[in-house]
Amino acid sequence: QPAHQIVKDGLTMLRNMEHRGGVAADGETGDGAGILTQIPLAYFKREALKEGVVLPIKGGYGVGMVFMPNNTLQVESIIRIIENAVIEMGMRNVWVRKVPVDNTRIGKVARDTEPKSFQF
Repeated sequence: QPAHQIVKDGLTMLRNMEHRGGVAADGETGDGAGILTQIPLAYFKREALKEGVVLPIKGGYGVGMVFMPNNTLQVESIIRIIENAVIEMGMRNVWVRKVPVDNTRIGKVARDTEPKSFQF
């Protein structure tokens, strides 16, 4: 049964597993580990509607996570490439979402090279 508590517990465990990966020389930058969840359907529906996008029915879409460079021109080019590839595969892209992030707790090394996160 999906529940937000499962996500909260997963994040707590992740924060407590310092041994899972390396730490950079700055002592702050970790390995970028995270958790994988199901598509949060109600949340996505709400967020899409805020941008005037009506999502297909449950089971009628998937989400692709894409990490992009910080260069705006490159991002625009990559988005076009992805959208064209989706069309070539006989599908349609209904929404490009820039993922909000909270980078206040990451190290300087990570912050300096942090990618932009998008969902298609």
